[in-house]
Amino acid sequence: MLNTAHISDLVLNVTLGKIKQAMVNSGNKGMRLFDDALLDLYKVCRITLEQASHNADSRNDLEAKINFS
Repeated sequence: MLNTAHISDLVLNVTLGKIKQAMVNSGNKGMRLFDDALLDLYKVCRITLEQASHNADSRNDLEAKINFS
C-alpha cells in the first residue's frame, strides 16, 4: 500500500473497509493486493494452487483471476 492522499484520508476517517477497493482502483500507481502477489507466484510456478488458495485474502477472487487470466 502506498501512502496516497486518498488512502491517508480513508485511514484518518476510519473507513478501513474502503481501503481494499481503493488499492484495487490504484493498481497503476504501484499498489498491489496480496492476492495479486500470490497470483504472480502461482503463474511462475513458485507456489501451488493449493498454497495460493490457502493463503489468499479472498479465495473466490483469486480463483476468478486464475481462471480468467
